[in-house]
Amino acid sequence: MASYGGQYTVTATATKLTTALGLSAGVYCSNIDIKCPIGNTGSVYLGPSTVTNVPAFARVQIAPAESWSSGPTGTHIINTEELYIVGTANDIAFIHLLS
Repeated sequence: MASYGGQYTVTATATKLTTALGLSAGVYCSNIDIKCPIGNTGSVYLGPSTVTNVPAFARVQIAPAESWSSGPTGTHIINTEELYIVGTANDIAFIHLLS
């Protein structure tokens, strides 16, 4: 099982997780954890390539001081090429993946 992660500076343009984490290729993950810290000015949103920083267009909204997990390890398999992140420019997200 490999672990990937880091701090990502959010942009107002949807960015796939592969790019956000600086990975050279997509990774199939059995668990994803994303945290939106207290100091953020806005929420972080997750979804397909069409996701925007508007709740109606996102599958997941993570407000400041909240976090989201894809579920127990092995429950869902998610490809980092298919999940995008967007939010208020210059906010921070902490991302951790297990593959």
